Formats: sequence, C-alpha cells, structure tokens
Amino acid sequence: MGRRGFTLIELLVVIAIIAILAAILFPVFARAREKARQSSCLSNEKQIAIAILMYAQDYDEMLPKYRQDSASPGCQYLWAMVIQPYVKNTQLGVCPSAPAGALGYGCNLSHTMPCRSGAGFPLAKVPRPAQAALVADAAATGNCNTPRTGVESDGFAVIYCPICGPGCQYFSVGSAISKRHNEGANGAFADGHAKWFRQSVWTNAAATPAEDLWGHHP
Repeated sequence: MGRRGFTLIELLVVIAIIAILAAILFPVFARAREKARQSSCLSNEKQIAIAILMYAQDYDEMLPKYRQDSASPGCQYLWAMVIQPYVKNTQLGVCPSAPAGALGYGCNLSHTMPCRSGAGFPLAKVPRPAQAALVADAAATGNCNTPRTGVESDGFAVIYCPICGPGCQYFSVGSAISKRHNEGANGAFADGHAKWFRQSVWTNAAATPAEDLWGHHP
C-alpha cells in the first residue's frame, strides 16, 4: 500500500497553527530581548553613577556640572566627557535600546548636575541621595514641559524636572524621560544605585517629597 501524502486542507491547517504560535511567541521574544537590553542599560547607568561619585571624591565632594567652565564661550566640556577618566569606556554611554547615533542618557540638570559658573553642587547637600537622580534614559522634546516618547535625544540630553515650575531649564537640546524600556526608564541615583521606574513615575508632577525622584534642594 502506497504512502499517503498531506492533503491541501491538512497543510493549510498546519500552516495556520504555526502562524498562530508565531503570533503568540514573537511578542514574548521581543519583550524578553528588551528585558535583556534593559538589564544591560541598568548596568551602564550604575557604572556611570559610580564614575560620577568617584569624580566627586576627587573634587571636594562636588558633583560634575552638566557643562564645565571653559575658555570657550560654548562651555564645551559635557559631563559625559568629564567622567571618562573614571569610566574609560565610551560604550557605557550608549543605551542598547536607543536609536543609532544617540547616547540616550541625560543628567539631572535641575538639582544634581547644574550648568553654572563656579563649582558644582556639593554631594553633602543632596537631601535624599537614594532619590536624587544623577542620570536616566532621556528622550528629546520640542516643548519644555511635555515629555515626548519615540523621539530620542542626541548627545546633549538634559533630563527635565516635572515639578520645578514652568520655566525651561535646558541648555541646548531639551529632553524628557524615555519609555523605551518596557514603558519605563532606568535611572541612577546619588547613592550609587540604579533602578527602573515607569515613565509616569518619573514624570509625576504631583509627587510628594517621599515619591520625588529628582532630589530637590533649596
């Protein structure tokens, strides 16, 4: 008796089952891949925070400024450049989920790493180091007070502060917290730890002092 082959109906049923399984599994794989990138990014930011704290130890407990004073009117030395002797790896500044060409990390301009003349902000005056963000995943915005997702920052990112008042507090390109890591962003804090929060937590303008991640100080 000869071998019986598949009928067209049977073949179509098998193809349909494979397609259904693929539709179920592919999003799971995508989330798992993004979770791995999120972990890699978290490691990057923790090492960046440690480098910032090492810088502070060498400079009388002063945190680096967003831009350093320079003979040039452009004040051209950015915080990412200043901590390079402690990092010694430019790839740490690249978020694995950020678009090509974007560093993806911004600093907390408002409260921990301001751009101003003179010394940086003293680490000892940060009231809640475990809640005071140093750096986080940044996304560019065309409006000073509105987070904009899907458009990532360039290398001049500065994270905005949602409860600092209506004024723009940016130097060069404004930015906001991204949500590229599973609807949230990683951040590293003034005590050296790094953690993921949902974008809505980062940008909560109604946050109480106990919930605030920006490290407000007088």
